[in-house]
Amino acid sequence: MKKYYYRVYGIEIESEIEIEEFLEVDYIKNKYNSVSILHGKVEKSVITELKKGKFVSQSEDEIYLYIERVATYYISNGNKVIVDVYKNADRKMVNIYLLGSILGILMLQRKQIAIHGAVISKNNKAFIITGDRGAGKSTLTTALRLKKYDFLSDDVASINYTDKPLINHGFPYQKLCEDAMEKLEYDKSKYKSFIADDKIKYLVPVKERFITSKSELTSMYEIVVGYENDNVMIEEIKGHDKLQKIFQNIYRKEYINACGGMDNEYFKQCVLIAKNIKFYKITRPYGKFTVDEQIQLIEKLI
Repeated sequence: MKKYYYRVYGIEIESEIEIEEFLEVDYIKNKYNSVSILHGKVEKSVITELKKGKFVSQSEDEIYLYIERVATYYISNGNKVIVDVYKNADRKMVNIYLLGSILGILMLQRKQIAIHGAVISKNNKAFIITGDRGAGKSTLTTALRLKKYDFLSDDVASINYTDKPLINHGFPYQKLCEDAMEKLEYDKSKYKSFIADDKIKYLVPVKERFITSKSELTSMYEIVVGYENDNVMIEEIKGHDKLQKIFQNIYRKEYINACGGMDNEYFKQCVLIAKNIKFYKITRPYGKFTVDEQIQLIEKLI
């Protein structure tokens, strides 16, 4: 079977499944620390429990994820994924979960910090844009990219801390909601669509501004919808509240306990990141398109 080699979020991957969104590389530099993605079969008894809605985790290093009519994924030890594909499944959807949740669980198993948010960079200084579903983070990210900011990642910010927090690149695509596509005047007929979180989303290539060099993380911006605001507001979050914001935005945090919890080293990395970055909350008024105003506030700070 043909093997494909990829590098994403600082992880080297050897895969039996072609994932065209990832950046392909010629070989794996460190095979002992890489991830294998394999076709395989999950025991029927496990799938039966998963279909009942039961969470199955045999240990902190083994997690099963069942997606109806798509696939069952077995993620283990932070270095292996077995994909049991549903008969007649849409292969595009099989890969959509590999792009997101599966890699998120792998990073938790590997004790690698991953924040739920997009990453934009300017002059090798990166910042994360985060926020709840519908807050407008994808629209803001796209607008910044169209203003010639560099782009590292759409949905996941993978961070390594050495003497400073560094962001690893993701892959050169964005997942945009239908309303963002319309506001930014994309021709929806030209892009792949799929259903996620009960919403239609589109996979949009962004290769022209995508960079693969590591960038220093300097700040995070949380987008919040204000139902009583007429104007865009910004405030800095400091101290313990800033650390709590980082915890709240860990990617796939619902699986932390299943992956062994937040050990001392993981906690320490979060603390160091909080100490070395700024955190701002941007409150935008409900029902208004205020992306230009949000960008103006960000540009004053960076």
